[in-house]
Amino acid sequence: GYSMGMLELGIITGFNHQEVDSFSGNVGTISGTSPGNGEISNYYIAIRPNYVHEFTDAMALRAGTSLGFSSRHNHFESNDINSYVSTLSTFLALAPGITLPNPVFQEEKLCFLWDFHTTLQWALWESGGILFGYRFAYVTGTGDFGGQVANSFEFGGRWGF
Repeated sequence: GYSMGMLELGIITGFNHQEVDSFSGNVGTISGTSPGNGEISNYYIAIRPNYVHEFTDAMALRAGTSLGFSSRHNHFESNDINSYVSTLSTFLALAPGITLPNPVFQEEKLCFLWDFHTTLQWALWESGGILFGYRFAYVTGTGDFGGQVANSFEFGGRWGF
């Protein structure tokens, strides 16, 4: 980022991936089946204004927010519909006009990203170093699916210019 005394402005890019063990939705329920599972992936880019408090020349605390966009990819499989399809497969052969919903739900959308983060950085050279931090992030929903909240502890590097 670009430093202006106690304030700095930077750019952040990244990738998040989250496995989802189960979800509920408007798919219906068939006795003995589980709702489904899937994954959510986000590629993102955002501007990142920070407040910087330097404890020493080698250690600083940063706190700020990131505002930007995320390319969100949702992929879910419904076990209920898979079970329903296998149960009715013989009837479907007899009634070719009947179609069932696709057991795979997939969406891709450009979404708004907001986060709050704090990091503790140790300088290894004049314009960068290693950092440890916490981030709370929110990515807006994609039509059929709601927003995604992520809490993360981070370890990484920082390079200023």
